[in-house]
Amino acid sequence: MCHLLSAQGHCPATPLPVCSSETLGPVPRSLRSGLRTLRALCRWPPRTQKMPDGAPANPKGCKKKGLVRHPPGRRGPSIRTSSRTSRSRLRMKSFITITILASSVLPAAHSSLLNLKSMVETVTGRNAILSFVGYGCYCGLGGRGLPMDEVDWCCHAHDCCYQKLFDLGCHTYVDHYDYTIENSTTIVCSELNQTECDKQTCECDRSVALCFQQQMYREEHRNYLNIYCQGPTPRCSVYEPRPAPP
Repeated sequence: MCHLLSAQGHCPATPLPVCSSETLGPVPRSLRSGLRTLRALCRWPPRTQKMPDGAPANPKGCKKKGLVRHPPGRRGPSIRTSSRTSRSRLRMKSFITITILASSVLPAAHSSLLNLKSMVETVTGRNAILSFVGYGCYCGLGGRGLPMDEVDWCCHAHDCCYQKLFDLGCHTYVDHYDYTIENSTTIVCSELNQTECDKQTCECDRSVALCFQQQMYREEHRNYLNIYCQGPTPRCSVYEPRPAPP
């Protein structure tokens, strides 16, 4: 009787008799694929092939994959610049996301972000998000370096205005305030604003919107990456009134 495997389930050390058509007839078709697999396993590992020059080569189907190593003195492409660019774009996209979420979740009367957006679009005729978020070095979330132009200085002043309110415990992004716009040019903060935070937040937003209206917009500064902002960062004290001379 022909055996395919030993009792332990391993390939035998010595060749086993192979069934032939002379003893048991032709091998059934259903067993042919299993028999071929068994024979292949019992011949593992495969024989090493020789190249024409005598060097060994891996058999077909047994290729190894290795890490590509750069020779000494050569470096692969740097990812530092791309990572900085990604972080800068991420900050820009985060601010846009916050604004969009605020516009879809918060009521219009209870979102200062929407109030600011409405002010800017009414007095400038531009889309507040597409035109000003990411403009220069300070329009948007965060900022560094020297402002690039007058519009960028407007954003720097607005950041300082908000920072002053943050220090007082105000929540400038969600504080409620009322305002009106007359003739698409004049913004009036309502006297019905109850808290000091509401009043000051309205004044901060009013100031930056009117500042945008009065300054020249430069397309080349739109969607500017912060990694290119250079120079010293101005202090917020530049907007404080100077003491009168003695």
